[in-house]
Amino acid sequence: MKVSEVLVTRASRDGPPGADGSRAGARRKRQECRYGDYNHKDNICCSCPAGEYVEKHCTQNNPTSTKCLKCDEGFYTASSNSLESCERCRSCNENLLQEVEINCTYTKNAECKCMEGHYCAEHECKSCLPCDKCDGRKIVQPCTNKSNTICERQDQRTDHSTAIAVAFAVLIILIALLSMTWCIWKKKCTRGPLQPPDEPDEYDKMNPLLRDIDLSPHLYTIVDELGHKTVKELAIRSGIAQATIDMHVDSYPNNIREQCYNILKDWYERQGLENACNVLNNELRKMGQKTSADKLIQTFSKH
Repeated sequence: MKVSEVLVTRASRDGPPGADGSRAGARRKRQECRYGDYNHKDNICCSCPAGEYVEKHCTQNNPTSTKCLKCDEGFYTASSNSLESCERCRSCNENLLQEVEINCTYTKNAECKCMEGHYCAEHECKSCLPCDKCDGRKIVQPCTNKSNTICERQDQRTDHSTAIAVAFAVLIILIALLSMTWCIWKKKCTRGPLQPPDEPDEYDKMNPLLRDIDLSPHLYTIVDELGHKTVKELAIRSGIAQATIDMHVDSYPNNIREQCYNILKDWYERQGLENACNVLNNELRKMGQKTSADKLIQTFSKH
């Protein structure tokens, strides 16, 4: 590890501060720091530069004795700082249709963009949406990473034809749904009311109404409903390593809510937008948390 220099080479024009010159002495100490300074246990210490972190704080009356170390690969600090550890680089999640636009460096976080054929309308992109296709119409504005495709408006005849086609498609879908409902009802009647359902399979079913529900705005709500023990159990059941959970806990040692939020955020990114809500619902029921599952699904349905 490289130990950073936190001093500025300058002539020592000022002598040590006397009893009546403590302010001037403090100013001289600050002037010795190349990257600024910070207070630590009533001491003024020199800050570490961007790309590094504080391994050891300075000793009393010696601000330049701060020991700085370079961030490990996959971590960064964006500016001069007094942090005791570097920030983890952003991970662009393929499950959310993201890819790396700018790689992470020791001094700058990674930047993500949507994969080709997708866009994100939010300022801080959390999930990407497929670009619209104009289907033979003229493209007024092509799809970009931050905006959807704009197609030329159809004339009245075309709109009428499209309306008929859509109505026909809806009719076909309704007929199919009614047929499926009838078949399911008939199958249940054939089995008889006394035959118990197969609970493991029931919990593993994917409810189409819960597909594509974006849980990212509700992560704090989920944390508050489940509590830290259930959040950690959910993460472990979903294959998240204990070391990863410990990393999130260590990042916020005095804030259990933030620990759980980051664990749950990691879990959500691994599940992907399409399946996350179904997986959460099924896992909570397997864990005996049916009441919490029903309450959360009801909350999601209101938004």
